Amino acid sequence: MAAYVCPAHDNREACMLCVDRNFECQVTLPKTLSLSDVSENRVYLRIDHANRLGFTRPGNFEVILYDDQMNRWQMNLCVRDRENKVYLGRGWRQFVIAKGIRVGDTVTFSKFIWRHAGTVPSLLKITHEAARREPRPFDLNQLPFDLNEPLSPEN
Repeated sequence: MAAYVCPAHDNREACMLCVDRNFECQVTLPKTLSLSDVSENRVYLRIDHANRLGFTRPGNFEVILYDDQMNRWQMNLCVRDRENKVYLGRGWRQFVIAKGIRVGDTVTFSKFIWRHAGTVPSLLKITHEAARREPRPFDLNQLPFDLNEPLSPEN
């Protein structure tokens, strides 16, 4: 996939206007969290949901999730084909604690779609009920990442 450069400004950082024009978010996976999801260092996802997020083969993937406030969260996504298991590991527990997520809350995972090149599998959005307790809208215009940063081949 070609790296993105803002056509209007020829810079490596996405400007607010260009991000809005060039990306859309597609909701792919809501999950109601159990006690183990919020108390352990990982949250399990269904394999078909990982496929819908763009992870179609086994491996460990570094993913970047953006929350409702456009804070960046780096996590490890593990796809175990033989065991038919997928989970978000490293980084998940810190997210749960920082966001005040509780048992029974629903988180929704979405994938960013670059309108000119398709899915960017390592970029995901996560919304959660804790954010609704303190409403702050997700603003796609404040996406704080470098679109020219190359994706690793395994993503």
